[in-house]
Amino acid sequence: MKRQGVMSSNIKAIGWDKDVLEVEFAKGSVYRYKGVSRDIYEGFMASGSKGKYFYSVIKTQFTGTKVPQEELNRETWCPCEQGGSDGR
Repeated sequence: MKRQGVMSSNIKAIGWDKDVLEVEFAKGSVYRYKGVSRDIYEGFMASGSKGKYFYSVIKTQFTGTKVPQEELNRETWCPCEQGGSDGR
């Protein structure tokens, strides 16, 4: 899944496709959340604080599964910066 880089101290990149959200954290791990609507994804991307949105909306409503390292495709990450907050 393609993930787009974001400005956040804890979250490196976010991707969404067909109700599946992927969050790549600054320390390198990637978690997948199923059942995430486009509206929630768009709210996440538009939020001023990615970290606050993640912990108050995503983590409280969805169960994440760590994506195994061998499944990750590093070439799908886009180092584009979105938003204006560092996520603190």
